[in-house]
Amino acid sequence: MMSPDETYSNKLDAVFNETARAWVWPNESWDKDMDHDGRVMEMLSEHNLQGLFQGYVLTGRHAVFASYEAFIK
Repeated sequence: MMSPDETYSNKLDAVFNETARAWVWPNESWDKDMDHDGRVMEMLSEHNLQGLFQGYVLTGRHAVFASYEAFIK
């Protein structure tokens, strides 16, 4: 799942029952829902995230792009 906004504010936090956010830096005690094997990508740049999404889908895999309707054009 790829989200240009925080997953919690989009009310999609149930996804964290199955996976976590993708995170490559060391985890700190205050980090929430972050893991090296996470499958949720959050990035505030919708343009960058859309490019990552398209490349991911072109490899034959499936993904979900969660965003507000006003931002998707």
